[in-house]
Amino acid sequence: FVVLAGGITVGSLAFRSLVTELAVSSAQDVVILSINAIVKDIMSDPDFDASQLVRMEKGTDGSITAVTTNVAEVNTLASQVLEQAVARTAEQTVTVDIPLGNLLGSALTLGKGPKIPVSVVMLSSSVAGFRSELTTAGINQTRHQILLDLNVELSLLMPWRTVNSRVDTEILVSETVIVGAVPESYLNWEN
Repeated sequence: FVVLAGGITVGSLAFRSLVTELAVSSAQDVVILSINAIVKDIMSDPDFDASQLVRMEKGTDGSITAVTTNVAEVNTLASQVLEQAVARTAEQTVTVDIPLGNLLGSALTLGKGPKIPVSVVMLSSSVAGFRSELTTAGINQTRHQILLDLNVELSLLMPWRTVNSRVDTEILVSETVIVGAVPESYLNWEN
């Protein structure tokens, strides 16, 4: 009886550990796929115009003197992504199927046998923010990027414990290359 109880306890601990790892991985996959689908849907919408996110101000000679971000458009886009992310990832159930052979710990039985389904409830909270980056792209070029940072905090509710995880995603929303005048001489002080 003691050996049987010990075997069941060890098997139960291995099962819980395996389910926990698979549930976290599956939940993160669900969130990333949802976010990618949201961004694809919004950006492929005919009403979405990425050129409205950035305004170029030009001088009298036609050269670009300033790049300004249209904050209203950027905030609208952020709220759309965040709203849909919350709706798609809120209180979902993730089902993890674990082959019985995985519990035996042998390479020979890995992935074999009947699958044991385990349902895990996924709760999430999301935060979205934009950032703008300027980087050099050559002697007379500057790259301006607007990036959406989306952070999703996950809580996975399992019968034996709650596991917290986080998914951080960076999405390129807009990229503009600004070409300036070619200089007569160039010194690279960075190297």
